[in-house]
Amino acid sequence: MIRLINEKTNTSPGVFDTKALADDYLKSQGITDTSDYNLYERIDIMNYISRICYVDGDCIYNNKGFWVNTASSIYSDYENHVVLDFLGESVSSSQFKNEMNNNSMRLTNIYTRADEVACNIKIGNEFIAIFREECLTEGLGGITGSEVAIKASNIIPLLLTGSFYEAIQVLKSLTTDTFFTMERIEKYIKMLNSADSITYST
Repeated sequence: MIRLINEKTNTSPGVFDTKALADDYLKSQGITDTSDYNLYERIDIMNYISRICYVDGDCIYNNKGFWVNTASSIYSDYENHVVLDFLGESVSSSQFKNEMNNNSMRLTNIYTRADEVACNIKIGNEFIAIFREECLTEGLGGITGSEVAIKASNIIPLLLTGSFYEAIQVLKSLTTDTFFTMERIEKYIKMLNSADSITYST
């Protein structure tokens, strides 16, 4: 993954799978002078399919209804929609298309309860990866990594088993601090509610 950063304004237009896709994005925006832009390789803790979180203000993280039924119409009219990843960064149309193809493929292959559980476990592991990424890229806001780990210690095992409902209950019980702000806790709850696949086979 490549993060594109405008060093002059200290802003990032998004994260791309490859340098070529980042270059294509700049060209699509009519940016010919790229001297202000630098590419930084994102070091991911693990691979994951989906990092897109919001489309036009609605949380659609790993949501089957969205990726299977709605995503293609968003993509065909992409410039008129606001698409953000879990860090609130803009998502390029190429990244959106990649996630659309991958998500629709894995979510339409859920037929049985065993498929549902396997999907939730996979998404739970991916959620942990992007949670760790947020810790690294956004900072902890004055508390220690140990304090974050202690608070997350009851949530991580639930995510590893795909138990999103129970993880949400633990998140609701957390006391807020400089990292686990009310806004961030609410975001995680919305993401897990959106991603819960346990009803898919029905």
